[in-house]
Amino acid sequence: MLFRAILYRDTQHMKLYNDILNLITGNIEIEDKKKLFSIINADSETKEIYKKTKTSWAILSSEKKVEQSKIDRFYLDLEKRIQPQKSFSNFKISRIKYAAILILCIGLASVLNLLFNGQDDCKTDSELRYLTVVAENSQISKVILPDSSIVWLNSGTTLQYNNNYSVDNRDLILLGQAYLDVKKDANNPLVVICEDLNVKVYGTTFDVCAYPGDDNFKVMLETGSVELSHPRNESISYKLRPGETAQFDVTTQDVKIRETGGTNIAEWKKGHLDFKDAPMNEVIRALENKFDVEITVQNPEVYKPIVSAYFFKDESLSDVLTAIESFAEISSEFIDENNVTLYTN
Repeated sequence: MLFRAILYRDTQHMKLYNDILNLITGNIEIEDKKKLFSIINADSETKEIYKKTKTSWAILSSEKKVEQSKIDRFYLDLEKRIQPQKSFSNFKISRIKYAAILILCIGLASVLNLLFNGQDDCKTDSELRYLTVVAENSQISKVILPDSSIVWLNSGTTLQYNNNYSVDNRDLILLGQAYLDVKKDANNPLVVICEDLNVKVYGTTFDVCAYPGDDNFKVMLETGSVELSHPRNESISYKLRPGETAQFDVTTQDVKIRETGGTNIAEWKKGHLDFKDAPMNEVIRALENKFDVEITVQNPEVYKPIVSAYFFKDESLSDVLTAIESFAEISSEFIDENNVTLYTN
């Protein structure tokens, strides 16, 4: 296997691989980072190792649940392969276990398929392939991207990025809601693609809410700056300042920007529900995602109220609906634990 041959050839290559691991995980000084990038970009073979290792790290850091028994099998398999190699004698067991997963992910596509339930994310780079991370209903997921940017995904959200992420692009495809803490890279801006709205950032913290079917998409900026644009409409070009929220009307493609303050913009990360002048269809979608239920609307008047309310993590669906009923003039009926009907009085 070419990668294995390069990896074990001598101590110089071992150090290079160790440096690449530190680069990907963010454990490297700025000056060393610049030197290492020069080495990577100067050699196509090293660049290929770097790209594949980044893809592996992206998979491992996506917080996908992996059975410990499968990780142990990876470790034992690597141990058998490296026993004759004296260069590993000074390695800590934890580092070997870590390398085991990465090496086998890079070199053994069939074993990778076993680990990730048939997903094939470590294929050749002749074409773009996408890694998909999903936060199921009633779940909130935290994802560490290959560039060390951090993304929190709200319930019912899907995030995609390709195998060249942070190599020649930082493009994210978002369906749902996410809070992003983006690592700054002036030469390679991060772009969040939400159907007809693109959000470009270099290094900042912000929240994007763009669920399929919503009438409006929202971008709430906490720190830094973001640029809003439309892939086919050059007239849409806006730059947000901290504390501002942009609301993009999906139908008319109008953008409204207002001051909302730059704090507590993503209370959903803590499991709370925070509605600020939210239309009822967005409230219903949020309740369905958080409590993993199906809500049926009996008559159109249910959608008329605008909701401003805050609910804590431990409040039940029944508690939330009771509170909304008190000011929205609607009623609810539980058909069973997974189905609720809303109607007007």
